[in-house]
Amino acid sequence: MDLSGIAGKYDLIYSLGGNCTPSIQLKRMNLRSFSGVFDWMVSELEDVSGVLENRFQGFMEPGNLKAVGIDYGGGNLLVMDRKSRIISAHDFPQNQNHIFHLASYPEFRSRLDRRIYRTLHHLMYGSRLLFVRTNAYYEEACELERVLNVLVKQDYRVLVINHSNADGITDLQWSLPRTCAVGCYSINPACWDTLFKDVSLG
Repeated sequence: MDLSGIAGKYDLIYSLGGNCTPSIQLKRMNLRSFSGVFDWMVSELEDVSGVLENRFQGFMEPGNLKAVGIDYGGGNLLVMDRKSRIISAHDFPQNQNHIFHLASYPEFRSRLDRRIYRTLHHLMYGSRLLFVRTNAYYEEACELERVLNVLVKQDYRVLVINHSNADGITDLQWSLPRTCAVGCYSINPACWDTLFKDVSLG
């Protein structure tokens, strides 16, 4: 699918992460209805697909969590779910938690469960959904489509934005029926404005 296939109106535009960039840019463009499960997490797309396929069962359970570092701002612990390999980047403030005791976990769990419920609700009842992901391989996008074909009951599209230092936007011409993949300088808001100029919520 090329970029023209992404145009149109959606019930929900949802970040599948990679990093925080999609959620930040979607919010800036007023295209983000609520915080999603993967908004503030670091992940590989194959791991996100696995979590979705399992409908979040066992995701971020306390027995699977391990503090693996500190975020770039120095304010939060990086906490990995060893089962899914996905890392929470902004949910465990360093001044409230310790690498051996995640004191703010109950608050995190409550927030995560709300996001999971909203996500599953939209997968089931949304009539047209757009999923946005930064940095993914073709094979990962194939697997994501396989998973979403089961989970999403109506229509959806996927936009993969792979980071490139080149000027402009390059259509990567992936031969997938529901996925458009492009390369662009993904930290430049102007690239996002161009990609989403014909996209709206409604």
